[in-house]
This record gives sequence, structure tokens and C-alpha cells, in this order.
Amino acid sequence: MGSNFDFFADLTSLLSGIQSFEMGVSDVVLVNLDKAWLIDNQSMIRLSEAQNTQRFQDYASRSESSFWVSEGSVGGEGIGKLRPSMVRLVKKFPIYSRKPSIIVEAQIPDYQMQKWLSLAGGDGGILMIADRQGSILTASGPVAGLEGTLPANWLSEMRGASNAGLFHAELGGRQVVCIYRESAYNGWRYVSVSYVQTMTQDVRTIGWTTFALCLGILLVTGALAIALSRNMYSPIRRLYNLSTGGGRDLRDHSDELLTVGNRLTALMQTESDLRDRTARQQSQLRDYTVFRLLTGHMKRSDWEELAKYITPPEAATFFIVSVQIDSLLRTKYEPNDFDLLMFAVQNIVGELLAEDQAFPPICMERAVTAVLKLETGSLTFKERASGIVERIQRAVLQFLQLSVSVGISSEYGGLSDMAAAYRESTFALQDPINFGEGRVLFFQDVMPARAEVRPYPDNLELELIESIENRDPASADSTLHELVSDIYKANSVREIQFALVRLLIDIMKLAPHQWGMLQGHDTKTTFERLFELDGQEEVEVWFRSSIIGPILKDMSERSEQQVTKISNAMLQMIHEGFDTELTLEVCSKKLNYHADYLRRVFKKGTGINYSDYLAQYRLSMAKDWLMNTDMKIAEIAEKLKYHSPQNFIRYFKKDGGNNARPISGQSSRRITRRPSNPCRFGFFLCIPRYVSSWFLSVQEGPQMNIGLASAGLVQL
Repeated sequence: MGSNFDFFADLTSLLSGIQSFEMGVSDVVLVNLDKAWLIDNQSMIRLSEAQNTQRFQDYASRSESSFWVSEGSVGGEGIGKLRPSMVRLVKKFPIYSRKPSIIVEAQIPDYQMQKWLSLAGGDGGILMIADRQGSILTASGPVAGLEGTLPANWLSEMRGASNAGLFHAELGGRQVVCIYRESAYNGWRYVSVSYVQTMTQDVRTIGWTTFALCLGILLVTGALAIALSRNMYSPIRRLYNLSTGGGRDLRDHSDELLTVGNRLTALMQTESDLRDRTARQQSQLRDYTVFRLLTGHMKRSDWEELAKYITPPEAATFFIVSVQIDSLLRTKYEPNDFDLLMFAVQNIVGELLAEDQAFPPICMERAVTAVLKLETGSLTFKERASGIVERIQRAVLQFLQLSVSVGISSEYGGLSDMAAAYRESTFALQDPINFGEGRVLFFQDVMPARAEVRPYPDNLELELIESIENRDPASADSTLHELVSDIYKANSVREIQFALVRLLIDIMKLAPHQWGMLQGHDTKTTFERLFELDGQEEVEVWFRSSIIGPILKDMSERSEQQVTKISNAMLQMIHEGFDTELTLEVCSKKLNYHADYLRRVFKKGTGINYSDYLAQYRLSMAKDWLMNTDMKIAEIAEKLKYHSPQNFIRYFKKDGGNNARPISGQSSRRITRRPSNPCRFGFFLCIPRYVSSWFLSVQEGPQMNIGLASAGLVQL
């Protein structure tokens, strides 16, 4: 209930901020059509209780998301008889929606607009504002001859020209000059009307004197009438202002007594609604009170105030039990069902222990906590607590098919000790010795004794890290199981948590670029999710699936990328420097990797040894030179770094299956004796090249095909 009042106060303050003095906004109305409520300067009411609510339905039916409207009328001279007394700016949300849910209406009174026009207008002229249809919204002064709308001939002049202009017209038998401008924002027309006679000659003294005398008589008469009527009307006015909050009633009743009666009826209905809402929210207030007691944030003065609404327990002694779901593994539930299951356990505990509880149970973190009364009797504290816990576990297992563990605090004799009792019950659930399912843990039994800190298993962690670096999932799983089992042999929960955090950080050092995964997609960090795990098995599953698995996958992907990158670099070096002394040692110096490592990487990336690929590529280039150029064998042997032409010929015949001399001779004859028509014999000249390529590919197999394909001789 307090949050609703705070929300109403904040919303009212926000709406009041829109009503700045400079803007002249008299009131801002916020309407929620879906929830059927309305907020203005005076109050927040139901839409059905507001006056003139039909206009909001009319607003919603309009297609525009933002528009101006005017309505109401006040008396006055000339155009004032039909001029609207209020101009409203309407905004609908969501924008461009056919069925808006929120409508905001800003109301600007006519006198404020007259004030602006009076400040902007000059001597001898009248400023007016008219809408698209020509209806006059306001004017800086009375204009004789106009009855609420602009003349038809004026509108035709304005519509036939541009957005701004000037024209001469006749008004009331007098010649006037009209200067207008149309607003592109709201379609309003700003019109300045000046009388030609006024512009060309001074005002006659007698006319002003007569006007001043009449105006003085009118003012004196009006002042006397107002003074006399105020004395008669003041009691009703005070009651009317009190009932409407000092503002104008939206329904604008002529009968003030009827307005006062309606307002009193609305106040009585509001009081009844508030009483019903308070009764419904009393349970929430009770839960909030228990939460503050358990967390130690309840002061004595606060409790004395809340005791007016919440009946304090009569028992002199009480204790606290914390019920925790053991694990969702090997159950029919998913992790997303945890909150719903906690709510179900809370309902079971509340109904099962209705007679024993001092307060209704509430959900605290990952456990359901109940404050129970300890009645005097023949049973001991442990016997009575064990009986209650057994009933809870049996009911949860029957209805939810879940196993729960229960932590039980010591006995306490005052509400001020509830925070300490709650800490004891949760501490008992964290006992590292008695892990498993269906535990019943008394704080007195699991109080940690002073013992030596168990050493951290560095050797097992080293084996686990080596398994991850070697990308061996099976070895990593078995080592992780041994390591977590050793960590859970510690004597305290804190010691286990510190060891798990150390293990997590050491593993993440293997992939420092993935430190961002320590912050999850939700608001909880990885450390918080680690501390929420219950038991050794859940910890192992979490480390295996959320930490080690992604790291192994990332290392494998990076290794494949590294092999591809190095192999491509070596291939490029071969293609660009095949005619140099390009050994693995030369590649090693250029790429800054060991030669043996480059040999393994090239074999893995291409499926062929480095030396074989280089030799085959050189052979393909030599054959291409022999067939398509006039280079001699000695020149090719020297260019390809053979010791002598004989060595090149022997290697060519051994690996290529042909003798280099006949091919060279064929090339020379083809170059020296070309036919007169190259298209005639071109096909036959290409036959030796492709026959030789096919012969080499058949003789050397797939590896030779790779080399020939890189040289452009064959297609794989």
C-alpha cells in the first residue's frame, strides 16, 4: 500500500512539473483507459466517477496520436460569446496505436492565451488564433463583426494562398488589413486584424473618453454586484472548495450542493476501497515484517508500531527451520521451475504447520523459512523438531516427488533473537560433512570445531589443467571428479567455497580472453551461481558444462584456425619463392615457429609433406616452362636450384615419367615453326600439356593432383 501511495505521489509530482508558469498549463490529466483511472491536480479517481468522461473515448477513437481540441464557452464582447474557454493538447500512448491505453491532456485556459496574445500584439491591431475549420480559439481583444468563426471569404483567401500572406477585407463595414500565418505543427492560423482607419489617423479624444466612462460604469457596477453576491455565497463556496480540493469541478454542475454531495459520496467509496485494500495487504505486511525480523533490520519502535496490525506470537520459546530443495537432477523438473517449486513448498509448510507456526513461512534466498512455536510438553526439543521435519519431508515427497533438507536452529526466547536463529538454520544446511539428500541438520550438531585447514590438492589441479591443455575431455572429467571429491573433505563451508573459487580462477587462466563469461547473461555473476550449487554432484556438472566444456571448445577452434593460418602462409611462401632455397628453416625464421612444428602443421593442414609439395610444385612449374616458353633445361635447372641439368633431367624423368629433352624440343619447334593459322592447330598443341598432366596425376595419385592444381595444370 505504501508503494502505491509513493507511486501516486511521484506521478502527481511529475504531472505538476509539466504545469510551469511560463507554459500557462492550468491542469494536466492522465487517463488509463485499460485500468479505468484518472489523475489530475486534485485527486486520483476511477474513470467512471469522473465528469465528462465521454471526451476521453472520443480522443481514443481519433486517428491522430497528438492533436489540439477546444471546448466550453465564456461570455464577453464580440467573438468572446462563442470563443472556447479552454484549449487542450491531447497525447495518446502507445503512439499510432488503434487502441491507446494512456491519454494525457494538458489544459490551457483562454485567459492565458489572451495574455500571450496581449504581450505579442502591437498597438492598433487585434491578434487572433483560429483552428483549421476557422473557429476562433482566442483573441487579444474584441473584434466587432466576428461571431466565433472567420468569414468564409477570409478562409478562401487563406486556403488559396501559401501558409502566410496578407489581404484586404471588410469587417463590420470598415476596411481592415489581415496578416496571417498557418502553423505547420497544429494547423492553427495566427491572424492579425488592423483597421485601416486606425492605422491612418489618430483616435479621437471624444471616442476614448466615452469608452472609458462606459467601461468605468460597467466595472463599478460589476464590482458592487460581485461584492454583494460574495457575502451571500461565501459559505457555500467554502464547502464547495473543500469538497473539490479548491479546483473547478470537472462536471461543471450549476448546482454546487449537488457537486458537494457527489464528492462526499465519492470520498466514502474511496474510504471503503482503502479499507478493503488494507485487509488484503495485511498478509503482505506480515511477510515483510518476518523478513525484517529474520534479517535483523527490525527496530523495537518499528515492531511496536506494526504490532497494531499484526498479532504477535504468544509462545515464550520458538525455533526456526529452513527447508531447502536438495537437487533437481534426475527429477522431472527443469531449473526454470525452481521458483515455482519454492512457492509450492512454502504452501505445503504453511498448511502443514498452521498450528505450530508463530508466523507464516516465507521464502528467503533458496530456502523456505518458518518460525515455529515450542510448546511445553513431555517431548524434548529434538524429538518435537524431528517430528515436524519428518512431516514436512514426507509431504513434499508425496506431492512434489522431491527430496528436501532441513536446517534447525537452537531454541530462543525472544523475537529479537530471530536473526541469530535464522543464521543458525541456514548455517546447518551448509554443513560439508553431512552432504546428500533428505538431511535433517541441527545447528547444535554441526557447529564447526576448531580444526586444521585441509591442504589444497595442487597435484590434482595440475593434472586437470594439463588434461584441458591437451584437450582430453575424458581425462579432464575423471580428474575433476577426484579434485572436487577431495575439496569436499574440508571441515567448513568457507574452506570449500574458497577452494572452489581458487579452482575456478585457475581454470579460467587457460582462456583469459573468456573472462567475460564470469558475468552471466542475468544479474548474477558466475561466483554467485557457484555458491548456489548444492552438493558435490551439482558442482561437478556445473564445472564440466559451464566452464571446462566451453574452454575446450574454444581451444579446439583456435587450434584449427592456427593450423589454417600457418598452412596458408607457407603455401603463399612456396608459390612466391619456389625458385629460391626455401627450406623449413627459412620458413621458421620468417614465421617465428620451430621447423618441426611447421612440418607437423603443414602436414595436418594440407595432407602432404612440405618437401613433397615443394618438389611437386617446382616440377609443375618446370613442365609449364618447358611447354610454354623457350627456356632451356639448363636455365630451368639453375632457376629451380638444381646442382646440374643432369640432376634436373633425372628428377624430372623419375617424378614426371617423361624426359625433359623431348618436351623441350617440342616446345622449341612449336615456338620456331608456328602455323599460319593458329586456330587450326591450337587444339593439337594443347594435347601434350594435358596428356602429361593427366599422366603425372595418375602416376603420383591425389598428392600430385594437389600440386598440379596449385600450378593450374589440372582441376581437382
